[in-house]
Amino acid sequence: MSMDEKDTRPSPEEPMPPSAESPEPQESPDEAPPRPKRPIERFYDKFEGVPLKALDIFIGILIAAFIILVVLGYLKGHEII
Repeated sequence: MSMDEKDTRPSPEEPMPPSAESPEPQESPDEAPPRPKRPIERFYDKFEGVPLKALDIFIGILIAAFIILVVLGYLKGHEII
């Protein structure tokens, strides 16, 4: 670098001017950043048009049917039925 050229880089002791800093997104204080959704929330989001209570009842019926089939299979396997 020659004597005529001026070094425009800030020295380590000098703080950077505000215009040179990277701008940070401004968030409103009452709005929390979005958090990742849990798997159950992602599942329910796929069925937005269905009432939540009806969906829960349907899932309960499927679980009950599965348990009944497992018990019947156990009883049949042990020749009780």
